[in-house]
Amino acid sequence: MARFPSYRSTFLVACCSVAVGAPGGFKVQEKEVTLRMNVENLTDKHYWASANGGYLTQGDPRLVKFSGTIDL
Repeated sequence: MARFPSYRSTFLVACCSVAVGAPGGFKVQEKEVTLRMNVENLTDKHYWASANGGYLTQGDPRLVKFSGTIDL
């Protein structure tokens, strides 16, 4: 008896999403300042983030985030 694949038995081969980050620190008026930059999906490739209940979710495009802290 032949078995046909269904979404319950199908799997996806997803490529990787590369994320990188870099912190940097310096002082301003004797206060320690830390700046951070994070890049998600560095290569900006299309990929499937998940497959749940028969639905596919496409991964996010490249995202660059900046943040900073000041120690008072």
